[in-house]
Amino acid sequence: MLEIITQGLGDAACCSTHKASKTYALQDGQLAETTPAGGKMVQVSAADLDGTNWSLLELADGQSASVSADATLNFAEGQVSGSGGCNSFTGSFSLGDNNPLVMAVGPLAATERACPDPVGSQESVYFVALNNVAHWGYEFGKLALYYGDGENSENRLLFAPQSSLSGAGS
Repeated sequence: MLEIITQGLGDAACCSTHKASKTYALQDGQLAETTPAGGKMVQVSAADLDGTNWSLLELADGQSASVSADATLNFAEGQVSGSGGCNSFTGSFSLGDNNPLVMAVGPLAATERACPDPVGSQESVYFVALNNVAHWGYEFGKLALYYGDGENSENRLLFAPQSSLSGAGS
């Protein structure tokens, strides 16, 4: 079974906001969709973000996060929390009423330990990026948070579910 984000009733052409489950099976040596007709689609919601712990992979498009800075992100009932790699943080988040892929994060509150570089400088960029998130989505099972940084029109924080990272080296 595969869960996808797809266009549903009322979605603008640019912005798919509905989830659908698709099933596939091998038939005569070919992969064929076997999803029953009339499959139900539901709109994505904040509840879809709850319950997964995310680890930061990329701080900006193509810029890998420092391995030594274990930056994380968690969502639970309208709240975000995690670590910038040195300091922990908490704050609120909300999704748009008309488009649930529109996201606002913050303000964030963080502990104030002095952090050596490169962790400290990466953490500062991470916290600013989180406070500027404008929308979110998934990219091949990874969480993408899109933000403006004042210079580029848009950048991306990319996260992997922590459970998928734990077995990566074994």
